[in-house]
Amino acid sequence: MPHLILRSILMPGMWAHFARSDIGQGHPPLHDHDFHELFWIEAGRGLMRTPDGDVPLAPGFFTLVHAQDLHAFTALPGSSLRMANLAFAVDAWREVVRRYRRDDPMEWPARRRRRLLDADELGALHLAADDLDHGLRDRLATERILLTALGLLRAPARTTALPAWLADGCRALEQGRWREGTRALVQASGRSREHVARVCRELLGTTPTALVTDARLRHFARRLVETDEPIAALAAETGLENLAHLYRLFRKAHGVSPGAWRKRHRDVIRPDG
Repeated sequence: MPHLILRSILMPGMWAHFARSDIGQGHPPLHDHDFHELFWIEAGRGLMRTPDGDVPLAPGFFTLVHAQDLHAFTALPGSSLRMANLAFAVDAWREVVRRYRRDDPMEWPARRRRRLLDADELGALHLAADDLDHGLRDRLATERILLTALGLLRAPARTTALPAWLADGCRALEQGRWREGTRALVQASGRSREHVARVCRELLGTTPTALVTDARLRHFARRLVETDEPIAALAAETGLENLAHLYRLFRKAHGVSPGAWRKRHRDVIRPDG
């Protein structure tokens, strides 16, 4: 399995490697590397191959790739794939994250690091890459685009780039219909269960069940801060009654336990004195 090394592709004085590449069809081997990277798709359609299955790629697709993520790219038959890619040191990323976040998005599950960007978000990304486009590879140029990436990942994925019917379904979940499970997503979307599942996979890289779980976790996180209810009671209210499973999901989503989350946010909104 190929393992790529950052120093082998960086010139002296460079902080990162940036390129736009045209990817063709083929069966490249999965690889990893000693650096992180981010990429977005500018044109064409293809697949990102991973050990967990193929992720469909389309214009506007954006993701962070952890150094240890096994992956490879290929275009779909009859299409080419135009990709913009930034490779950067793990320590450079950690330094930026340390300044602005308590958790590291690179440690999130892979699907949480993916976005289908709308036109405004893509425009922000292209602007952030302006120095890189002009050949600059210094610290300022690198951190400029890394900070933009952090901003894109700060909020849940937007639904504006989705088909209107799927956006309606996602809004229904946010409005509390997660209590009904995936049935609510399907009903609000007005499409068949199979069609909803396929489009979720193609556009969001996830499943209807995962979307419902994410909505439940967001409700649970809000209730932790808004109320003094015991965690077990809130878990039952949210429909995630297996506490061990809930704690695993919550740590993956937020990087801390529910109790630590509650204390952190209570300290912010209810400072001593």
